[in-house]
Amino acid sequence: MYHLYAPGAPETSRERFAKYACAGRWSLYGNLKRLIEQQPWDKLVTQNAQVVFDAAALCLEQYHVPDPPEIEGLYAGDFGVVVSSLVLSQLFSYPLLDILDHVQHIAPHYLSEQERHRRYQEAAQNFRIRIIQAHLHLLRKLVDVGGIVVLLSDIRGFIFSASGTENDTQHRRTLPIVPRGLTELVRESFTLLEEHHWEWITDLPEEGKLGRGYEVVGYVLPGNERSLANANRPQ
Repeated sequence: MYHLYAPGAPETSRERFAKYACAGRWSLYGNLKRLIEQQPWDKLVTQNAQVVFDAAALCLEQYHVPDPPEIEGLYAGDFGVVVSSLVLSQLFSYPLLDILDHVQHIAPHYLSEQERHRRYQEAAQNFRIRIIQAHLHLLRKLVDVGGIVVLLSDIRGFIFSASGTENDTQHRRTLPIVPRGLTELVRESFTLLEEHHWEWITDLPEEGKLGRGYEVVGYVLPGNERSLANANRPQ
């Protein structure tokens, strides 16, 4: 979700924050679903994995990412503090899972081929980057002059089998969640004031069960250099 705060704002603004707290996924699912439905899957599955994942890649390539997305009632420069808390990866992960779920439904024997399909992997990575850029542009748009953006994101997931020393790779397997160049993408939209890293352990290891956690990054970013407070407001 987006956490949108306007310090000292009247009750109506706080109510508006609650109303739009879950608006961050835009219309991704509906638009992507239409693209998926347009593909001739019945014919494709009778051929091979290459053409199936070509079609999956095409869906991602043709999807138009609103940049920045327009969310009714949220105006440029309207917030003193904007907090994006552990939502960034969800914005692209769920649509990508939707595509793979569809492939699994129509041709489960092809699902393991996705890692070897270069066009699909490139389309998925480009999709992640476009979503991240649009999200950053929205945060930049909403924050007022002199305001602050706080962006928190999981960057890698990991599983571990034992409590080892710090950075003990022998007991840990990691899985990247966001593109490696996230910090560079952030710097394209903001001046970076602070950057912090930490780990979030969700499950401790037990007998016969792996522990799970996430590596998390937090950025503190400044607001706009010029006022946007009157932009995009209803007349």
